[in-house]
Amino acid sequence: MLAHHKDATEHQVSPIKVPADLDQLPKKKVQQFVSSVAQSNNIISCQSRLDVWAEAVTRAAGDSVQLDQFGLTLLALFKARLINARQMSRLMSNYMLENNSSGNQTPKRHKLVPSTKGSEHLI
Repeated sequence: MLAHHKDATEHQVSPIKVPADLDQLPKKKVQQFVSSVAQSNNIISCQSRLDVWAEAVTRAAGDSVQLDQFGLTLLALFKARLINARQMSRLMSNYMLENNSSGNQTPKRHKLVPSTKGSEHLI
């Protein structure tokens, strides 16, 4: 994921800064907030060759992880050093909680399985 800065002549909007205090990050309209931060800082996301390779390796390992546009935008903001890892994690959590609470997705439930010899619990 390359974080590219748009041509500054496209928009003349004051850059939005992300609050350092994690509790000040939005819990509603998270996607809109992140998009506004990216747009005001002239950030767009696009995949690099390394990103394409990393996705291929992930798929080959049997994992199926694909970021949506929100995740790609968060990653671009992180790579541009406009947010740190803690802010990125909290924004992603708030986004997922907002989507789960609005009925867009069904939260996954985990249950504990009785322990077997040599293991405590399996989730």
